[in-house]
Amino acid sequence: MKRKSFFPSPFFAVLSLLLGLLCLAPPALSQPRPAYGDYREVPGVTSSDIMGIEAVKAARERFVYGMGRTNETFVEEDGRIGGFSRYFCEWLSDFFGIPFEPKLYRLTDLEGGIETGEIDFSGAYSDTRERRDRYFTAGPIAKRPVLRFRVKSGMDPKRVARWRRIHYGFMSGFGTAELLEATAHDPFEAHFYEKREGAIEALDSGAIDAFVMDTRARPLFDGRDDIVEELFFPLTYSQVAIVTSQPELEPFIRVVGKFLASGGAPLLAEMYTRGELDYKRTRLRHALNDDERAYVGERARSGSVIPVVMEHENYPICFFNERSGEWQGIAVDVLREIQAISGLEFEPVEGVDYGSGNVAETLSTERAVMISELLFTNRRRGRFLWADHPYAQDNYALISLIDREPVGVDEVPDLKVGVIRGSAYEDIFRTCFPDTEPVLVNSRTDGFDRLDAREIDLFMGSGNILFDATNHMERPDFKMNYVFDIVCESTFAFGAGESLLRGIVSKTQRLVNVENIAKTWRYRTFDYRRLAIQTFRPYLITAIALLSMILAAVLMLFAKNRRIRADLEHKVEERTDELQRLTVAANAAANAKSEFLSRISREMCRPLDAITTMSEDIRAAGNVPDRKKIAERIDRASKHLQNVIDDILEMSQIESGSQKAIKSEFEVAEMLGNISAIADYLAAERSQCVLLSVAPDVPKRIVGDESHIAQVVANLLSNAFKFAPPGSDIRLDVSRTGEGDDAHDMLLRFAVHDQGTSMSQDDLDRLIQTIDEDRAKQRADRRTTGTGLPISIKLVAAMDGTFQAEADPDGTTFSFVVPVEAIAEKEEPAPEAQPSDDGDVRRLLVADDVDINREIVEAYLEDLPFSIDFAENGREAVDLFERSPDAYDLILMDIQMPEMNGLDATLAIRALDTPRAKTVPILAMTANVFDEDIEKYLAAGMNDHIGKPVDPAELMQKLAKHFATK
Repeated sequence: MKRKSFFPSPFFAVLSLLLGLLCLAPPALSQPRPAYGDYREVPGVTSSDIMGIEAVKAARERFVYGMGRTNETFVEEDGRIGGFSRYFCEWLSDFFGIPFEPKLYRLTDLEGGIETGEIDFSGAYSDTRERRDRYFTAGPIAKRPVLRFRVKSGMDPKRVARWRRIHYGFMSGFGTAELLEATAHDPFEAHFYEKREGAIEALDSGAIDAFVMDTRARPLFDGRDDIVEELFFPLTYSQVAIVTSQPELEPFIRVVGKFLASGGAPLLAEMYTRGELDYKRTRLRHALNDDERAYVGERARSGSVIPVVMEHENYPICFFNERSGEWQGIAVDVLREIQAISGLEFEPVEGVDYGSGNVAETLSTERAVMISELLFTNRRRGRFLWADHPYAQDNYALISLIDREPVGVDEVPDLKVGVIRGSAYEDIFRTCFPDTEPVLVNSRTDGFDRLDAREIDLFMGSGNILFDATNHMERPDFKMNYVFDIVCESTFAFGAGESLLRGIVSKTQRLVNVENIAKTWRYRTFDYRRLAIQTFRPYLITAIALLSMILAAVLMLFAKNRRIRADLEHKVEERTDELQRLTVAANAAANAKSEFLSRISREMCRPLDAITTMSEDIRAAGNVPDRKKIAERIDRASKHLQNVIDDILEMSQIESGSQKAIKSEFEVAEMLGNISAIADYLAAERSQCVLLSVAPDVPKRIVGDESHIAQVVANLLSNAFKFAPPGSDIRLDVSRTGEGDDAHDMLLRFAVHDQGTSMSQDDLDRLIQTIDEDRAKQRADRRTTGTGLPISIKLVAAMDGTFQAEADPDGTTFSFVVPVEAIAEKEEPAPEAQPSDDGDVRRLLVADDVDINREIVEAYLEDLPFSIDFAENGREAVDLFERSPDAYDLILMDIQMPEMNGLDATLAIRALDTPRAKTVPILAMTANVFDEDIEKYLAAGMNDHIGKPVDPAELMQKLAKHFATK
């Protein structure tokens, strides 16, 4: 039996915690870096090493340290070699007491120079097994991060990896590809180039998706604004070694290795950092024009500083940390880097209350010439200058308390919205909601206080402002309720006459890794516990004394409570068992939901990525016919995506068994053509081909559920693309398989065959049965189907059809049979009725609260004889009709509108005491077109409906229909 302690363990846990907090000490300082003035002082150096080195020094005057032209070795303005190689050679010279002279070579000549002995030492190569076998090596003397360079207009390799292997370019002999094979998450195909020019040409032509190399590749892309430089993730480093091929120089290599082993690596890391800074300074001097160089020189000679207006409370952009007593933030760190590279000195201006009016006044009096951040608005245009590029980006947003339900943009005018007075947030809010007066607050702290007190409903700000509250202010009770599709760019701003300073800062900022600085701040968390403990240490001592006095009373009560605790423990055990059972059930439900959402995401990504890629193609298309073809493909892809979304929205009806087939007349060839437009494009990604076969006895026009037939065919093709091998054929066969009771009724069979890994017929039968019984468990041993197959089975059942899967040695065939009705071909179709054929101008009333929807209807009807009046809500539509009831021939009515919705507006019009109110055609114009929605529209007195997004052909057809019946 387990023995129980007499003393309550919770009490001692609290006591130990308090004592531990009192004993907290500052972290130990890092150990000092070893400083050896002479190589003989390095631990482990033997007499044999010393004899070998001194013998070489007696016979030689100097050593040649050969390097290629990179960011580590370059020519400065005075003609000297600069960068890490220079600092490393200076250290080697002092360390060994003999000059090491850096010298530039072509990369193609380096290896030959090392082999012949023309080059004594080199630090140009990575430390690989091959080089250790050929040369004497020691390292690492430097760690170069691996970078990825890609064309800005090209596709991100992460997106490329969704469809195929990424094509990376590498320099031959550098060992970078071997490093990535062990670390890269996404599969890639390596292309090797002997010369840098060949790699750059392949990148520009699109033969490779990205060029991968360490930091030595940066000079290749100097001045190329169209190139994106990215750190390769997961972070990978190329370890650099110092090498020689001469046996008599091996003692030098051994001693360098012992120096590194004894803790000398940080010294070389400092040299590398200094060399990288020199490289950036050299690049900047080449980028500046004569006037800008003169400006920098004059500032350096006079020792004058540049006064900058800094924001006290704009975390994480710029703020004054009262606890540490220093300026911090993204802008501060970027400005610090700019100062180190350019040589300019920046100093915060004291006593300036940040605000647009005060900033303008300060810049006009030259108290300051620069601002840490000023968001661009039209009101500020012409009064300030902005740097070429932002150093951070965010989105404007409406912030609320965490318990408020999400609000729609149409609800904002009815709520109290706080906005910082005179800020860019006020300008943006008044632009988005010109008829709504905000509640002006003095600062973000004031705004959060009023939001917390529920004096306002929403607070206009951004993601950074919310991050300030939840992280820096430690106020976690807020959230972003609505995010605008408007980007706010954090940018340095300048007085109107500071064009030279603006140019210098803009060019220097390009050399700063602002993205890494911004990420560092966004992932930073604040923990003030240590400072709080030091402040309240006396109070903690008093608290411990009081707790000690209470200990006696606690011990007396403890014995009495032991029996009660035993009873409680028994009850807790029972409750724990019950909670575990409930947790298992909840986890199962959560896993099923996650699996379903994952499948939905994949189904929507295919047409969405096709639309995105074809949009890029249309921008690159040189002539109008090509653009028209691509635009037609985009339209087809959009319709396919709309069908996927419709199926998702109808999922509840499918599961409940209330899904109904919607029959309409359509052409089989046109439906298959729309599917082929998407299928051919997706098949081309894997070099596959779709073979379409339609039997001769299949009628041209039929009556059936076109939308669901097309969706099932598209789902089966999509499933085939995933499992058929690249380069294979996928066959789509359409045939007539039987007759119904009526002479015009028949059965059509649609079959998709792929050459993928075949399943046994028993496995296929179990797969179909499992999906039919429980969609949350739809998985097989060798193939999975996403959401396509479960949805397809349900849709076929809703059309009174049958679904089948067949296995054969060549692959797998999924097919379905549905009943349809054949339509006899018409010899000469009658012309469509036009909205107006008598030359009269028809007058329409269009009610919709969204500007773009009204503009679309106006654009579709601008060439026809219509006069259109617009209403922005249901109340306005009723008022317009009541004033002139006989003036309108037809009303297009949106459903979801502020003040009065479309259904209430229709009821109000029909209730008016005028004959025309009873007969005027009213058409619902809405995206909600389920059967129950349509029944509501008709019950309210509407005559018909038009779906959104509005199709011009459907609009013309509905107008012609109701004008013909007028």
